[in-house]
Formats: sequence, structure tokens, C-alpha cells
Amino acid sequence: MKDRLMILDLDGTLYDTRMVNCKAYQKALEEFHIELDGEYFCTECNGQYYKQFLPVIAPELTESDMEAIHRRKQALYSECLPEASANELLVDIIGLARPRFYTALVTSASRKNAEEILRYFGHLELFDLLLTQEDVSKKKPDPEGFELAMKYFGIGPDKTVIFEDSVSGIEAARFCGASVCRVMDYISEGKRPADE
Repeated sequence: MKDRLMILDLDGTLYDTRMVNCKAYQKALEEFHIELDGEYFCTECNGQYYKQFLPVIAPELTESDMEAIHRRKQALYSECLPEASANELLVDIIGLARPRFYTALVTSASRKNAEEILRYFGHLELFDLLLTQEDVSKKKPDPEGFELAMKYFGIGPDKTVIFEDSVSGIEAARFCGASVCRVMDYISEGKRPADE
């Protein structure tokens, strides 16, 4: 019987998506004649909400420009998925935990992009619940997403463990009182399992 909850972040925790997001944003920004430095994006922007980093990259962008760029990035995301790699050890941990733990993915990514990468790696069935940017009104470090997941399953923070990599995600996890496992780095066994 399941009586515990495991919550995971997507970008930087379950998958290394730095180059996926970078290339998708580079292509989207090119359409607006804006050049995006890949190294800068990967170190300073990846994992952040687009309304936080786009004004820094290009202060001249209007609100509607940012929305248009974000929509194009989402459309281009699937083309860039071969750049992603999975945290296979964490995937194994999820599989081992599932008999006793409910599993939830809580991400700032769009539902479209989250489902695309989960399908790409064949991991969609690993999760009992997906909460994406469309499901929350407040972004991390606000704990809203984590709290919604706990409420959905009726499981308190004392029986919840959260896997996160970012400072804002860890702060959100601590705010809700759950146990936190920080993913600092991982070695990928390669790209998509089907390609092996």
C-alpha cells in the first residue's frame, strides 16, 4: 500500500535539458534577430522562468514579444530533444520506490514540453501526477506546486521526499517541510535508451 510521496523536478534533476532549452531558445530568439550565448544561457538562465531571464538578455522586448518567443521555444523544444540526457540512477530509484511511494513531477516547464520529454525517454508512466507551470499561480521558490502534490495524495510533509537541483526549488521544498534530496550532478549513461 502506498503511503509516501516522492516529488521530482524535471530540468537539472531528472534530465539534463540545458542544451535542449538553450537551442530551442536560440532558434526562437533568432526569429527576433537576437543572439543568445549558449554558455551564458546554460549557466545563468536555464531552469529560470522565461519572464525572469528574457528581459535581461534583451531589455527591449515587450511583454507580447516575450510571450511569442516562449511559444516558439515550446514549439521548437521537441526538435531539440536529442540533446537531452536522463538521470538513469534516479529513474531506477523511482522504479524501486513505486510500490510504496506515489510519484509526482513538479516543474516550471510547460505541460507540453514536460510530456514531450517524458514520452521521448519512455518515462511518462513513472508518474502518478504531473504539475506544470499551467497548474500553479506562483513559481518556485514558492512551495505551491509541492503543496498541491501533497494535498492531491493526502500525504503530509513528514512522508514526502523532494528531489531538486536548483536553489529556488530547494528553498520551495524546505518551505513546505518535506525531506529534500539535492541533485548536484550526475553522469549520464547516454542519450535516449532506444538509441543504445
